Formats: sequence, C-alpha cells, structure tokens
Amino acid sequence: MYLSQATNRAKASADTLCTQVRIYEVGPSGQTQGKTMYPHEGPVLDLCWNGRDGTKLFSVGADKAARMFDMSTGQSTQVGAHEAPIKCARWIDAPTGGILATGSWDKTVKARLLPLRVPKRLLAYILNFRFATVLGFEEPQSCIHSSDA
Repeated sequence: MYLSQATNRAKASADTLCTQVRIYEVGPSGQTQGKTMYPHEGPVLDLCWNGRDGTKLFSVGADKAARMFDMSTGQSTQVGAHEAPIKCARWIDAPTGGILATGSWDKTVKARLLPLRVPKRLLAYILNFRFATVLGFEEPQSCIHSSDA
C-alpha cells in the first residue's frame, strides 16, 4: 500500500513495505522534486500534516513510534509510542497549538498536546472545541461514534 499526504506546497509519501518517509516539493504545475527523507525502524503505516501551515509531518508505523518531522529544521524526533504498531495518526488544530491523536493495534488511542505557546504565565487553560470521533474495530460493523455537538 502506498501512503500520500499533501499540503499546498509539499507532499509526503511512504510505501507501507518501506521504512522511509519521503518528502517532495510540489511545483506550480504539479511537478514534484524530492527534498528529503527520514527513517522509521519498521514499515510506515500512516502520515498526517499539522493543520494550517503544514510545517510538521507526523508519521507512525510498525516500529510502535510516532515521529514528527520539522520542515524548518529538517529534524525528525519521536513524539509518542505505543506497545504495538501504530495504525493511524490525525492532527487536530487547537487555538494555541494542536493535538496529535494516534491509534494502535494495542487497542489504545492516545492524544498528545503539541507545542502550546502562550504569551504569558499560564494560570488556567481550557480546551473546548467540537469534534467527532469514529473508531473502527476488527469485527465487521463494529464501531464507536462520539460527537460533541
């Protein structure tokens, strides 16, 4: 299986049999030029960009690691882990940062607050936004749907 995620100026791809994530620059007419790549220690299973600016790429895989690639520094760092391969990753924008949610074959979903920047000393923080979650499981037609309306 081939994975691909794109922003308006960059595209990332990974073959699920491969342990490398490749990042390409996308030109005005759609042509691509390879820019960089970074490794996982096992096959890559999912990719997602951070929200509006697309400056960070998240990848997860069979190595049980969630990695973040920073486009401005060219550095890859591990930002999370599970006890079994991580199957999916999704980015949720928040007012001062964001949340990386990962789902694993260890039957857990983990959410991580990633860089939250505040202008002054923090006394309280309330994160309140609307979202819907659908979790699909191995058994046919088995899912949990949660919506905060």
